[in-house]
This record gives sequence, structure tokens and C-alpha cells, in this order.
Amino acid sequence: MDQYFVDGIISLKDGEVFIDGGAYNGDTIDKLNKCCNKKKAKKTIKKVIAFEPGDLNERLLRKRYGNDERVKILKAGLGKKAEKVILNPQAVLHMWYMKGKIIFQ
Repeated sequence: MDQYFVDGIISLKDGEVFIDGGAYNGDTIDKLNKCCNKKKAKKTIKKVIAFEPGDLNERLLRKRYGNDERVKILKAGLGKKAEKVILNPQAVLHMWYMKGKIIFQ
């Protein structure tokens, strides 16, 4: 079951602009594309604005979606106020699945 794009709860419109606040490695963008390409839906995504403050994840996101003109990647986070924060890259296990290999960093 997809936690973000549940039929009857989320209604995507043709030409949708989607904000991904914490884009990680693009997994939600993948699900968005899959949801829009369902036979019944056939919706188009006009733009995805992907926020990702983590260095590694932002680089991986650019490798994956950097050439997709619909996806704008911002190396930034979202919050209540504008401020600098320190991210702890050791706090999260980074896993990336690419071309049949799982890469941990």
C-alpha cells in the first residue's frame, strides 16, 4: 500500500505541481510518476519542487533527476523560520538502490 498516493484520498490533477519536502533519494517522485501513469489516471506532472538538505541524498537525487526538466531540486529544508541547522549524517543509514546494487553510505 502506498502511504502517499491512496486512491480516494489524494486526487492528483492534470498539470499538477508537487512539493516534495524532504525528497530523500527521489522515492516519492518515483511513486508520484507511477501513480500518474496508471491506466485510469494518465495525469501529467507539470513540476516537482524537491527539497533535500542532506549532502549525500541531494547528490543522489541530482544523479537520478538532474536531467528531468520537470524536477527542480533545492538543497534546502523546510521549516517554520529561516535558520541554519546542522544535520547529522550519521543519524540516518543511507541506502541507495542503483542498477541492481544496494549501496550503503
